[in-house]
Amino acid sequence: MSYALGVDGGATKTVALIADRAGRVLGAGRSGSSDIHNETTPGIAIDNVVASIREAASTASVRSSDLSSCVLGLCGADWPEDVALYERTVTERVGLAHKPEVVNDAFNTLRAGTSDGVGVALVMGTGGAVSARGPGGSTWFSGERMEATGALEFGRWAFDRIIGGAYGSGPVPTFQGAALAAYGVGSVEEMVHVITRSGGLGRRSVARLAPIVLHAGHAGDAAVLALVRSHGALLAGYIRRAAERVGLPPEGAPVTLAGGLFKHQDTELRDALETSLPGYRIDACRPEPVYGAVLAAADGQGWQPDVETLITTGPGRSFFDTVG
Repeated sequence: MSYALGVDGGATKTVALIADRAGRVLGAGRSGSSDIHNETTPGIAIDNVVASIREAASTASVRSSDLSSCVLGLCGADWPEDVALYERTVTERVGLAHKPEVVNDAFNTLRAGTSDGVGVALVMGTGGAVSARGPGGSTWFSGERMEATGALEFGRWAFDRIIGGAYGSGPVPTFQGAALAAYGVGSVEEMVHVITRSGGLGRRSVARLAPIVLHAGHAGDAAVLALVRSHGALLAGYIRRAAERVGLPPEGAPVTLAGGLFKHQDTELRDALETSLPGYRIDACRPEPVYGAVLAAADGQGWQPDVETLITTGPGRSFFDTVG
């Protein structure tokens, strides 16, 4: 038997799925961040990728040597040396019979949200990322070539406003109460302590404030709305340039959206993006990005699995939750 492995690795979580050629998901695994650039050591991120694959293989009762096609879409795969590191270490440690294809994780969304992988994808999870593929096969992705955005950047903005209101001369933000509740504390002093103390949650935990910020914008907070609209314009600029780079026409070019910030019930960020991109076809990516990695792995074998079969046999919605 032969099986396809797809991995989607982000800055917060890594998920792996194994499917047969009929498109049935047989096993799933989940671990922490795959990003070798943001973990204390690259080895921690590699450990997470390996752990997710091993868990998927275990739950599928599949031997690693039977994984005939493997696509790893990882947010840490930004440069050729990163790709080589992932390829070598994952192949050796998992015991793969064939070297996996390693790409930036933004391409998972592009494949999951389109029938042929042609178009532009924008992911707004813990961080932001753009990928593009043109009709002639040329590709581009943002990687480290993009200004800071995503849940972490929204959270940092919110944290700074809370700090400014409590200890500086800034106004107390409208979302402060909701922010304190998100950390289970009763004061700004306590919140700062649980985030910044030795052994605390760490500054990356401010990403949990992003949904609170989006809701405040929906409720009419003028400062938040200005932030959201400026991000919409910023992201639109990257999408237009990415489309140009790979030869996509601006009129009718498809744009696929994914990530926790676009799953949020308040749509001001998407609205701001659409306002800045007239003529583009913008749609949410219904399948989780990891299904794009599975589809890409199946493409490599000439299989044509049914997307609906993959989704219905795959894990439940909570398996993929990160922000919100």
